[in-house]
Amino acid sequence: MKRASGMLGSPELAALAQASKIYECAYSVPKAMLLPLNDNGEPDVNVKNVAIANSIGGYPGLDVCNAAVETADYKVFRDADSLVPDCAVMVKELFRDEVSLTLKEVRSELFPEDENRKYIAVQFKRRFNAKLLPEELDRVARETNCTIVLFAAGTAPGHDWFEGYRNVASKMKEPIVVYETENVWKTVATIAGAEAVFSTSLHVRIMAFIFLKPRVTWCTLESDKWDAAVSGKHASFINLWEAPDMRACAAVSTTWTTMSQYWGETPAITQNQTEVYYEEAVHQYMTSFGKWGALLDDSNKIN
Repeated sequence: MKRASGMLGSPELAALAQASKIYECAYSVPKAMLLPLNDNGEPDVNVKNVAIANSIGGYPGLDVCNAAVETADYKVFRDADSLVPDCAVMVKELFRDEVSLTLKEVRSELFPEDENRKYIAVQFKRRFNAKLLPEELDRVARETNCTIVLFAAGTAPGHDWFEGYRNVASKMKEPIVVYETENVWKTVATIAGAEAVFSTSLHVRIMAFIFLKPRVTWCTLESDKWDAAVSGKHASFINLWEAPDMRACAAVSTTWTTMSQYWGETPAITQNQTEVYYEEAVHQYMTSFGKWGALLDDSNKIN
């Protein structure tokens, strides 16, 4: 709970969250705690209550979180039995029109004089070996004739930060844009419109996957050595759900070497397998949706 409340952006909000908490786990609470209270101030067990824990990551975790999850009527995980892909794989299926409309706005903001300009979308977190980035991104820009666009997946404390992006941009020679938006639709649209995507975020990787983009994932910290926790998280998703011809992780220094396999008019590796695996991920998610949706009937509807 303390770690989660620390993402709220100010000590005051974090303290308010701590003071208002109803359970020690920040993201899951036991099923009974979701019930309305009766006249005695206790959970009203006469009210039908169905709890769904859907495509959870990082399980098992804290004991209190595990205890909450175990009370659910239906529970599946993105990286443990029973397996279902991360719910983010459904973004394109559910919000295709929203993303397309937003992309027009994104392009006009990024390149007001040439909205058709090709670009590569780049995201990285704070604890990252940014020293090697300017030179490597300059090389990518030259090889692809694309503008580099730095964007944030999220700016909660400890995550992405525009100051670091501006620092990298100041050291580059090729055209670069720091896109300082915190709008989630613009973030997704930025990925959807890119020629390729480089990132440290798992969910940015998933967005690149569902929009069939060439993608490079950096799983390194300051020393350009592997971060086992991060690479493990990415590798779990990629090994379970992604196309087998996509590499799980790359070092910053091998970005273009990795990217070059997916680039050009006749790339060594196309997105054909990605399309097949994307459709299968959607199918697997919808199969799970049908199962937990069947647990809900008219008595669960809000009048």
